[in-house]
Amino acid sequence: MDPETGAQRWERWEKEAWAALPEEPRSWMTADGTLYTEEDYDLHARDVRTGAEKWGGEALKGTDRVSAPRAVLEQDASLYVVDANRWTHLLDPHDGRIKRTTFPGEPLTTGSSDYAALVAGPPGTPMYRCDWRAVNALDPADGRNLWVFQGLAEQRQEQEGLTWRVASGTRIAVFCRRFSSHYFALPVG
Repeated sequence: MDPETGAQRWERWEKEAWAALPEEPRSWMTADGTLYTEEDYDLHARDVRTGAEKWGGEALKGTDRVSAPRAVLEQDASLYVVDANRWTHLLDPHDGRIKRTTFPGEPLTTGSSDYAALVAGPPGTPMYRCDWRAVNALDPADGRNLWVFQGLAEQRQEQEGLTWRVASGTRIAVFCRRFSSHYFALPVG
């Protein structure tokens, strides 16, 4: 929309989106005006002002595709993306090519939540990936896992469907269980 007049500038409709409505939105916006979206299960980058595609789909072949993105974080001119299998990818935000991939362990199983979130503090501090099984601290420089907190999965059997969420500020990330009083805070910067 035009911020001055409220007039619509562009619109994109994904007819396949109604086939399986996601638990969480599948679009993310960054400060530079890039809109990252999941379209036909692949990650695409669009200019938010015009709707024009910067990269994605046919432009990325083979191993340079991120399928089923679940979380996006832009930091220090790098783009980090978590997919539905809990892989964390480091991408070049200009052309979408994958520079590195970190695999946390077993992929998602049937019936599990596909929620994921990425949070980070100031440059040079760890990045944190939250999903339904664990919080992983990752080194942004080389992608290695620094530590894993698996307390998220421990209560899953007794509270099925109460997935974890994360809210982040500049210094603290708060992890909380949906519809519950379970929460913890983690300094991020």
